[in-house]
This record gives sequence, C-alpha cells and structure tokens, in this order.
Amino acid sequence: MAIIKTITDLERIGDYAKGIARINQMIGQESLLKPLVDIPKMAEEAQDMLHQALDAFCRGDVELARTIPERDQMVDDLYQ
Repeated sequence: MAIIKTITDLERIGDYAKGIARINQMIGQESLLKPLVDIPKMAEEAQDMLHQALDAFCRGDVELARTIPERDQMVDDLYQ
C-alpha cells in the first residue's frame, strides 16, 4: 500500500510540475512585478525534501522520514 500511495503522490507532483511549466511558458519574457527570490528557494527546499523522502523510503529509515515534515514549515513561510 505504501508503494501505491508513493506512486500516486509522485504522479500528483508531476502534474503540479507540468502546470507550473505551462504557466512559465505563458509568462514568457514578460517583465515580472518583482524579482523571483522566494520561488527558487521554495523549489530547492521542496526538491531536497522529495529526495530525502524517497531516500528514507528506499532505505526504510524512519528517523530520516520523521525530519521531513518539520522542514515543510519553511516552504509554507516562503509561500506566504
């Protein structure tokens, strides 16, 4: 069941990435209202969290997995 849940979540992540890419294409070369500072930080943190989660899952490392939700607050703060 854990593998099925993981596959579903990875598919959802891919769908979000596809949507973000489409939006980026629509924006094109238009000038932005302000420089993108927080978005690259959010992307880096989210990618690292995903890598860490998959690593913890593959290795069965429960302690590593438990550290991931704590990092989610940083992404939420950047989003706000």
